[in-house]
Amino acid sequence: MPSEEYIRTNYILEDGSRAVLNRVDPEYLDDLREQTEDLYQDVREINKCQDVEQISDEMFNKSGIKKAKLAELLGEAVSLVEKQREMVRDLRTANDLLKTELLESKSAVIKIQSEQLKCNTEQLQSLQTAVKSTVQNTMQSEMKSYSSVLAEKPQSAIISPEALKKVVQAVVEEEDRSKNVMLFGLEEDKNETISEKVEEVFVSVGEKPSFVASRIGKKSNGKARPVKVTLTGNSSVSQILFKAKRLRTVEAHKSVFISPDMSPDERARHKQLVMDLKSKISDQPDKRHFIGQGHIVTVDKT
Repeated sequence: MPSEEYIRTNYILEDGSRAVLNRVDPEYLDDLREQTEDLYQDVREINKCQDVEQISDEMFNKSGIKKAKLAELLGEAVSLVEKQREMVRDLRTANDLLKTELLESKSAVIKIQSEQLKCNTEQLQSLQTAVKSTVQNTMQSEMKSYSSVLAEKPQSAIISPEALKKVVQAVVEEEDRSKNVMLFGLEEDKNETISEKVEEVFVSVGEKPSFVASRIGKKSNGKARPVKVTLTGNSSVSQILFKAKRLRTVEAHKSVFISPDMSPDERARHKQLVMDLKSKISDQPDKRHFIGQGHIVTVDKT
């Protein structure tokens, strides 16, 4: 059996591409085919037949072929078979080597990918460390600045923890309210499904957002409680408030009014604006009055 070095030298190119060389090149194969055809031709001529498949033992016996010629043909046949056996054996060995190298190549690719992943992980960790360090340095700097201000200011100017807590809570509540709308005038039933009612209102103005709705306040006979609706984002709130005026043209929801979710202070200011608006309408019926941007606006009627 040929050695591995022989196979690599004769069947594998130096640049790493695989090819059958030397004994398996086209010239070698053509030579082997011609030798086989010559042998078949001699056999056909001796047995006086056109097709090799027609040759049988009886034809050889009847042909009167001499032993010397028969031995010559047999020797050629044995030589051809041996050459074919060697070629098949060498090709099998070369194939095994190529499979081994393919596995080695796959292992190399996996190793490179693993190293790349490790490199990416290290880069990410380095970035996280840099960000963390930057944030810490910024916080330390801000804390030093704040401390220096406190040292310079009189004690009365220092914000108490309770006051700071109230400010933070107000900011959080304001952010939460920005995702809410309030529905007024929506008829209240004893066994109602409030989400279905709110959905009907939103559909009537051309919106189908995801939301959570509930009545707020204490029940009172003959008066529908407001409905607080929490949506998924500020954009949904803006769209609904923009289209809320369409409810005036919807017979089933003419009495429904949609407004932003306001804080107690905002509600008080809005209530005062409504009272002032009614007073304006009463005092100047020849003018058109409405609330805009937190103020009462008066214009001539057209």
